[in-house]
Amino acid sequence: MAISSINMLNQDEDDPKRYSESCVLRFSIERFGCHIPMCLARELGDNPMKIENKMRTGHRPNLEWDNSSPRRRLSVGSMFSHSNGGCSNLSNASMRGQFAMPMHTDNLYHFSALLLVDISGFTRLSTLLDVDPLSNAINTYFDLLIREVEFFDGDVLKFAGDAFFAAWIEKDADEIDDLEDATTKAALCGASMVEKFSGYEVPGLTSDEALLDVHCGIGVGQIAIFSVGNNETRREMLFLGKPVDQVAEAETMAKNGEVAASPEAIALLTETCDVADNIIDSENPRVIAYRGERYFEPLEPDDFDDIVSQQQQFSYKSSKVMQSLKHQMSLYVHPAARLEGSNVVNAEIRSVFTIFIKPEIIPNITGDRAVDDKMLSLLNDIMNVTIKELDRFKGHLRQFIIDDKGVVLIATFGQRGATFPQMVTEKGLPATIAIYEALMIELDVRAKVGATFGKAYCGVVGGVKRHEFAILGPSVNLAARLMTSKDNPGILVDNTIRQKTCKRFDFLTYAPVKAKGYADLVPVFEPRSLIERQWNVLEGFVGRENELNILLSIVKQMIKERNPTRAQFVLIDAHSGYGKSCLAMQAMYSIRRIAASHKKEAQVYKGVCEDSEQLIPFAVFRNILLSLLMKHSDDQYDYDSDISSVSGDGLDAEPTFMSDNLCRARLHDLCKEMKKSEDFVDVVGTYLLGLPSLPSKDSANGKAPSPNDLVDFVASIFLKYSVNGNLIVLALDDIQWMDSLSWEVLELLLKRGKNLFILCMSRPNAVLQKGFINRLRKEKKKKKASYFTEISLLPFTENDTRDLIALALDCEAQCVDDEVTKYLYDQSGGMPYFAQELITNIVKKDMLEWNGDIFQWRCKLKASEHKNMYTDLNELLLFRLDEMKSETRILLQVCAVLGFEFSLSEVILVQCKSKGKLRNKQIRKIHDLLKETDKERILVESGSVEPDFQNEKTTDSEGAEKIFRFSHAIWRNCVLGTMLKERKCDLHRSVAKKMENQVIVEDKIEPRFAIKLVHHWKACDEFLKAGIWARKIGVHYSSRLLLHQQAKEVCLNAIQMWKEKLLTKAQSGEFVAGFHIEVLNSISPEELECLGRLHIDVGKYYSNMMDGTNAHLFYRNCELILEKSSSVADLKNRTVFFTL
Repeated sequence: MAISSINMLNQDEDDPKRYSESCVLRFSIERFGCHIPMCLARELGDNPMKIENKMRTGHRPNLEWDNSSPRRRLSVGSMFSHSNGGCSNLSNASMRGQFAMPMHTDNLYHFSALLLVDISGFTRLSTLLDVDPLSNAINTYFDLLIREVEFFDGDVLKFAGDAFFAAWIEKDADEIDDLEDATTKAALCGASMVEKFSGYEVPGLTSDEALLDVHCGIGVGQIAIFSVGNNETRREMLFLGKPVDQVAEAETMAKNGEVAASPEAIALLTETCDVADNIIDSENPRVIAYRGERYFEPLEPDDFDDIVSQQQQFSYKSSKVMQSLKHQMSLYVHPAARLEGSNVVNAEIRSVFTIFIKPEIIPNITGDRAVDDKMLSLLNDIMNVTIKELDRFKGHLRQFIIDDKGVVLIATFGQRGATFPQMVTEKGLPATIAIYEALMIELDVRAKVGATFGKAYCGVVGGVKRHEFAILGPSVNLAARLMTSKDNPGILVDNTIRQKTCKRFDFLTYAPVKAKGYADLVPVFEPRSLIERQWNVLEGFVGRENELNILLSIVKQMIKERNPTRAQFVLIDAHSGYGKSCLAMQAMYSIRRIAASHKKEAQVYKGVCEDSEQLIPFAVFRNILLSLLMKHSDDQYDYDSDISSVSGDGLDAEPTFMSDNLCRARLHDLCKEMKKSEDFVDVVGTYLLGLPSLPSKDSANGKAPSPNDLVDFVASIFLKYSVNGNLIVLALDDIQWMDSLSWEVLELLLKRGKNLFILCMSRPNAVLQKGFINRLRKEKKKKKASYFTEISLLPFTENDTRDLIALALDCEAQCVDDEVTKYLYDQSGGMPYFAQELITNIVKKDMLEWNGDIFQWRCKLKASEHKNMYTDLNELLLFRLDEMKSETRILLQVCAVLGFEFSLSEVILVQCKSKGKLRNKQIRKIHDLLKETDKERILVESGSVEPDFQNEKTTDSEGAEKIFRFSHAIWRNCVLGTMLKERKCDLHRSVAKKMENQVIVEDKIEPRFAIKLVHHWKACDEFLKAGIWARKIGVHYSSRLLLHQQAKEVCLNAIQMWKEKLLTKAQSGEFVAGFHIEVLNSISPEELECLGRLHIDVGKYYSNMMDGTNAHLFYRNCELILEKSSSVADLKNRTVFFTL
């Protein structure tokens, strides 16, 4: 494709320097002009300086026009014919919105005939041709169609993938007289297209291989034309109105080779044409032309051949005006097409990350300027919020359009200027989530988003004199398909994205979809961060208004303070099922909205403490630190985005280095900046964060860091990376299970943080009665801790219960019968989770009916059926379990033994004992049973992550590990309560045996899995094996990490196993060092040796902690145990005595 060079200026030959500058400017203006509609080019050309607000109001720039030629686009020069019609004069007055409108259109409304031209066959063509022949084929066909638009005096407003909108805009926005002629031109143009170019054979291909075809839709009426964006980086021209809906409906019903028109368009055609009787007075769009046949004939045909093509001549007398015009026009051009030095954007096949965003708003215009200005302002805010997030991640906005799909924005990564290492993981998917959240938080606009990664055609599409930069391909079509999927929960992505990002992000599986360009059904997934999956998704929130107001009042005060002096700490405590997490989720959503309303950003970091991780150092901060390092490693290691020397084919795969290495490199630089040793990097990176060692790192043999150094470092990293936010929110759930070092980090953050809001949730627990929280409570009583607030959740009130019922029934609270409300309140005792389960059961059994005013008990329902349905929550859950198949209940028992959260591979490890085809059949059966429990909301699939074990692939075809969890801890406790002790022991033993070979990887213990292994051996009364592994963990903590306190806690936890044995049966009798004498006499010699060595280890750890008193106590206890136990005579290995 070539863009002809047109002499646009009268050259000043006496000034060679100015001549050179003006040539460059005119070339750029001409090139950019091909990317925008005539009406917009005319408006920008009328007064470029006024738009930029660089000249005094009312002072016209030094610009002269020649208006002798017709309006048809013959060259870029002809776009600037002066007219009072089209897009009217602009000013920089802004409407009320978060962002100022870039241009304000005084005359917003225009009567127009709109033609939507849709092309089919490009997807098939992209699979047959290489880049150059594909580009030539696409643009040759587009050029033929666009020449028809130009021939019939139309204006191509916008391209939309393999379609485009053309318009015939009347000059006088207040008159409809000429709209009939405009409609006739649009109809003749569409009929000419399908007559000449339907069934178009691509040169070099047979009709059997590929054909290009076209069909059209026509609509008429009033449209609004305006610009959104900013004056610095990016703008888009939008148009909306009823004609847009009309052409979409008409185009949908038209088949290839047909032109369909809306009833409104047909009515206008009858004024200027002889129209076939069978299409008049229809309430639906009708076909008005098919290939060589027209069902209308103009009464007075226009002779378009008589129009004389003349090139407009005009001159600039100021280079400043030209610079302004060039800048204004460039804002509407895709960044990849702005590169100077060439009038052609080279077409490429590149690997592109495509994001389709559909804000859930209805873009209507009413004709009332005050009302419509609010809609325009909202659209402008949506544009600017999206641009802001894309700029943060250095992505491109491909397009903003309003079409049959609604309001749609398309963003991309992967073109020239937007290609990066780890692009999908570090840029594409984080940007997708950020845009979705920003629209919701800053504008309260929910959206449906689809994102894909794959090969796509990148380059200019269109005609010689009118074209745009576009991205075409099957993966682009799939992104649009995911966006509009009825099952879209907010964001859906394809399998390629999941495969490339499963280490950092978590994914929920959705039903596969059929997509254009794909032979098979396409798997789709919902992305969430690894931490996010541990928090319940907030589907509705009722009650807790007072508690929420307390939280938000603290945050509002922090936001109002210019320089907050210290952090704030809020503790929410309540029993399980009282809605702690729901309140926290609603609070975090509201906090981000409040911050946005004050033009500030709230950065939220979330973590969940787990029962199985109480003995794992920094367990709750591990994922938080990793996310911080991943987020900021790219800022430190910025890569040159100018990749013009690299071909698209070289960018289809992710770089060879992984994000782990980037994080490790960033950690290395941080340690160097903070003057930490190589040993420090190795301990933090390898043993605490699980990052691989850098290839260039020399082995370090120095002293490991102290626990205090590690605590200080973790707190420092968090504060360093979160200091840029206007408000930092750290939310931690179930802190009653938080490890001791994480407690120390939390205390340090409270002391050092300033713009930090710490929100913690906990069950009432004895652990919180001492230590850090207890000190805060004492200081609060003395009125010395204004920075600490404790909120205890009480049961729901009756009104809260009514609101909960109304939420489930999707009705107003007053539409719920008092008797129903009172029953549910009395039965549940105001416990939100119990009430919710009761409501679910009642709705499932169809026990309520609508009488026209309220929901009440069904008339035929006997009173006894609802008066005493369930006496407590456990009874209700047991009833639901009993309704399930026996094999499902057995699987739930296995899951309960595995833990609150578990992986699919762990279930298969326990359940599948066969091989070959029979094993595959068992795996499929497990999949089906898990889906059944998911439908019952007993288990939920919380995502899929990269497998942790180096075992056989027992996950899915791509090797990503599926993660499940109980929807609530109450469910797991209920299932465990149904099991006999022997059954539990058998399952724990089976799990432990199969886990044992997977705990040590590359001669290093993985503490998370080793702790789980100890738990399973302990649960099946295999104390010896549990004790042996506890000692190994203690050695790992003490020798490698100098975490003597944590090593001691692991060993004490193991010692407690024997102390608790027979404790309930023997409350009296002889005790030796805390052990009942019967226990010491009943254990085997191997157990006695292990118990003695555990005591010696604890003594050593106390010694290392400079606590000689306790060290001596445990050495002495070991001696007493060995003296009193009757098993000492049978000890085979007596080295324990020498050690002692």
